[in-house]
Amino acid sequence: MLTNASDNLLETLDDLNEVVAINTNINLGKHPIHLNSKIEGAQQNLLAFLKNNNASIINHIPEDVYIKAIPAYLESILMNFMTNAVKYKDPNRDPIITLTAKRSQDYMILSIADNGLGIDLKKIRQ
Repeated sequence: MLTNASDNLLETLDDLNEVVAINTNINLGKHPIHLNSKIEGAQQNLLAFLKNNNASIINHIPEDVYIKAIPAYLESILMNFMTNAVKYKDPNRDPIITLTAKRSQDYMILSIADNGLGIDLKKIRQ
């Protein structure tokens, strides 16, 4: 686990360097990324956090799905959704995060759902 965490941390640092490069160079673009590899990487980076909170990730994304994205941004998005699902979990149940993907014309739509507290719309409208 320590070796995997170390390797994933190095990849995250590489991705952060890419984010800095993207912010300073608008010519960097998107390229095809194997979605499940990024999901597995995010899970590995958060393994202890997910285990400590009894979080489950249900991945319904087919193994052959690739999306066009900036790798650092995609990993950051996945990790943010996973950590927020645990951070805002319902205190009466273990967090469950479900990932799905479907093609819509020229786009792949990634959906991430959880069984957390949700958003208090009344509070936000104030």
